[in-house]
Amino acid sequence: MKVIALGASSAFSAGKPIYDNISKKKLFEPQWQSNFLIEFNQPNIRNGESPYRLLLDIGSDIKNSLAYQEMNFNMIDGVHITHCHNDHIGGIEGLGLSTFFNPFYSKKKSEWCSNKGVINRILKVGLLGLYRMPDGMKPEVYGHKDVLRDLWKTAKQGFNTIQGVLYNNFEIFFTKKLLTVNSKNMHFVDGDKTWEGIIVKSKHVLAGNKPMPSYGIMFISSKGEKIFFPSDSQIVTKSDSNYHYYKEADVIFADCETSPFKSGIHAHEKEHREIDDCITKKEILYHYQTEPNNIDGKFKGVAKIGDVWEF
Repeated sequence: MKVIALGASSAFSAGKPIYDNISKKKLFEPQWQSNFLIEFNQPNIRNGESPYRLLLDIGSDIKNSLAYQEMNFNMIDGVHITHCHNDHIGGIEGLGLSTFFNPFYSKKKSEWCSNKGVINRILKVGLLGLYRMPDGMKPEVYGHKDVLRDLWKTAKQGFNTIQGVLYNNFEIFFTKKLLTVNSKNMHFVDGDKTWEGIIVKSKHVLAGNKPMPSYGIMFISSKGEKIFFPSDSQIVTKSDSNYHYYKEADVIFADCETSPFKSGIHAHEKEHREIDDCITKKEILYHYQTEPNNIDGKFKGVAKIGDVWEF
């Protein structure tokens, strides 16, 4: 399993311009939102070759963070949505429309379209509702039922503006993969081993008077490795029902705000420093405003754009 940090910054980070005195050009230092790309050494849905590419969330600047890694939407097989904030779902329309209107997104789709009436056949899926594009021809979207319900409620405003479309739903653009909490719902082959994904519910924020949790993933390999992505979450405590996942994990990609004041909805760097070393020594920090200070080696590391880990 190969993990690439497409971004490591907070939701509202924007990067900054830099003037290059040599070229006399204005350059840009990006601060992309905190989304990850995970690659598995298994056949993908695009052409049956390796790797299968899974996005862990798909924020509003995802097309730019992918381009920074010389990739685009049509190179993505699936995405897991942890919760419905814009820095986690803002790119879903781009993924859906880019792949929907591309007859060559997958080998299976090219064969299904045939070499005549390609565009006509694609459009009839939405325009007339004559048939649904089969699985294997569109990206797979993983998520808890509540998250995917709210995702479509938000995203359909864009998808519904395709001119002339009469029949529109989530399954026209994506293959839906519903997941349940604390169950092994995800399965990936990775060369000589496999990875199971367990969905873990974490406290994040109140939406009005109702909780909006994050649904992260604990990946467990057939060789016993445990890699944990809690996603956006408050600081974990020993009394939390998901604390054992932090204890069991070998590596934790940990939400870490570094703003002057604690928001109460993201774990703050100061709060991370107050929990047990047995947890912090496994934490790779991301989702920060300014880069956390790890000179003392309190944490396993700090994620930066383009960092790669192989497990």
